[in-house]
Parts: sequence; C-alpha cells; structure tokens
Amino acid sequence: MLKRSSSRLLTWRVDSFSIKRLFSALPIELLMPQLSEEMMKVKLLADEKHKSIGILKSSGDVLKQKISDLSAKREALLAELKQVEETLSQAQQEESQLPEAIKTLEQERNIQARKALQMKKKLQPVEGSIDEDMEIEEADQIRPRAISTIQALLNI
Repeated sequence: MLKRSSSRLLTWRVDSFSIKRLFSALPIELLMPQLSEEMMKVKLLADEKHKSIGILKSSGDVLKQKISDLSAKREALLAELKQVEETLSQAQQEESQLPEAIKTLEQERNIQARKALQMKKKLQPVEGSIDEDMEIEEADQIRPRAISTIQALLNI
C-alpha cells in the first residue's frame, strides 16, 4: 500500500488541488508521527500561554494594590506640599516686612538715644572726688572710736 501511494505522489502535479489530494491519499499512519509532534508543540505553546495569562491575571491584583498605595501616597504628599507652600508663603511675607520693621525699630532707637543724651546733659556733676569720699569714710570710722574713748574717760 505504501508503494502505491508513493508512486502516485510522483505523478501528480504540484498545485493546491494536488496537495489536498496528496494528504487525502496518504495513509494516516504516515502522518501520525508528524501530527503527534506538531500537536505536542502546539500543546506546549498553549500551556505556556495559559501560564502567562495566569501570571498576568494574578499580577493585575498586585498592580491594583500598588496603584492604590501610590495614589494614597500621592494624596499625602500633595497635602504635605500644600502645607509647605503655605508655610513658605508666610515666611516670604514675614521676610518682605523685615525692612519696614527694622526701619521702625531704628527710628525708635534713635529717639531713645536722643532722650538719653538730653538727660545726660541735664545731669549736674557731683561736687568732690573719690578721694574726698574716702576721707569722709575715714572720718566716720574715727568718730565712733573718739566717742567711745571720751565715754571711757568720763566713766559713762
């Protein structure tokens, strides 16, 4: 039977009809090893695709959680950024007011310095010197000794 099929193969023209006739004329036993091998390759590819689909589906949940976490983090960072911007704005406003505040304080300082200078001019110098003050203290120390000596002589 194999000889007859192979001889017919040689005599056929090669076109789309002759190929169809070739496969229909070949015994199934000749095609089984090739079909089995091809079927195994296709099955392996299908299994790989199935595993890839499963991995992608399971990673979808992980990605959804990651997106959720990152969105929450973004919201927290945006809130923190808003707070920082408000604080920065306040600091910049305070900084812009510094020159005026310094100018006001300098004017007040100058007024107080003028008042102090006027007061100093009104002060009268105290008569005497430090040496005279020392002599007075010595006299004050001599006086109690003199009184006690006189009392001792008078037996008082």
